[in-house]
Amino acid sequence: MSKERTLRLMRISEVSDRTGLSRTTITELEKKNLFPKRVPLTKHTNGYVEAEVDDWLHYRKKLRDLNDPRLLADDSVLNADLSRGVA
Repeated sequence: MSKERTLRLMRISEVSDRTGLSRTTITELEKKNLFPKRVPLTKHTNGYVEAEVDDWLHYRKKLRDLNDPRLLADDSVLNADLSRGVA
């Protein structure tokens, strides 16, 4: 029997605190498929999967550590990486 990881959802204010990004920036990145998608909880409430936000932060750190030019690349390059699961 495998252990399942507990799924924890974060509200946008917590995501903003954790990433240092504004709510507007998070929303814009999400629209461009450059940030994890929110999970609808109710008609007016959404959450972000904590593990996905953490993975995104680790990906950004990896690019920084590698001095990878994709860190400053245009959105289409990052979008292609994320859609291929490069992290």
